[in-house]
Amino acid sequence: MRQMMTSWLAEAHAGLGENDTALSITEQVLADISDATGRSWQSELNRQRAQFIVMLDSTRASEAEADLKRAIEVARRQNAKSLELRAATSLQVFG
Repeated sequence: MRQMMTSWLAEAHAGLGENDTALSITEQVLADISDATGRSWQSELNRQRAQFIVMLDSTRASEAEADLKRAIEVARRQNAKSLELRAATSLQVFG
C-alpha cells in the first residue's frame, strides 16, 4: 500500500503548487516498484506522472502522452478497468 499512499502524498504536494516535488516523488516510486502490490498501482503512477509533467512544462506534452498510453496498457494487462478509464480520460486532453 506504500505506493498508493505515496501517490497521495505527491497529489498533496501538487495541490500546494510543489509540482517539482510531486513529480520527484512519483518518479521515485515508479523506479522502486518491484512487488505485485506495487505494480498494481503502476498505471495510476504513470497517469499521475503525466499530469505533473504537463503542470511543470506544457512543452513536454508528448512525454506526458506516452506516460498515459503506458498507463492504459498497464491497466489493460491487469484488467484494471477503472484505472484504464482514468488514464484514457486524461489522454483525451491531448487528443
